[in-house]
Amino acid sequence: MPALPRVDATPLGAPTSAELSRDAVTGVRHFLKRSAGIPVLIVLNPQPDSARSPQFARDVERIHDQLNLILKDYPQARCANPFLRFYPDALFGTEIHLEPAGAVKNSHDIDSMIKLNFIHRDIRVHDQMRD
Repeated sequence: MPALPRVDATPLGAPTSAELSRDAVTGVRHFLKRSAGIPVLIVLNPQPDSARSPQFARDVERIHDQLNLILKDYPQARCANPFLRFYPDALFGTEIHLEPAGAVKNSHDIDSMIKLNFIHRDIRVHDQMRD
């Protein structure tokens, strides 16, 4: 399979930093404060299979851990599980842009994550409160 087209100078599968920038942390906190208790699910874009590596997984896990530390102060928010997802390269038009079929798959996956993290969970909590 040919390599996916490049869109920037960052090597595929390697974040520019394995931690959130100060600006990113400030932005996430600002957004969560303004969400006024509305449920928030942080979802990482799927990554192409060609980006898969142990180092990349460790880097993303470090970012995931940083986000979870921030989210401790915001019970209405959580990171999606799984946080790091890989799709076949064929579902990508470039290394960071999905083809239409990839976008449809991603939309279905996000729908499932929302249901798992909020809708079904809230129904179980509501049922427990009723009993």
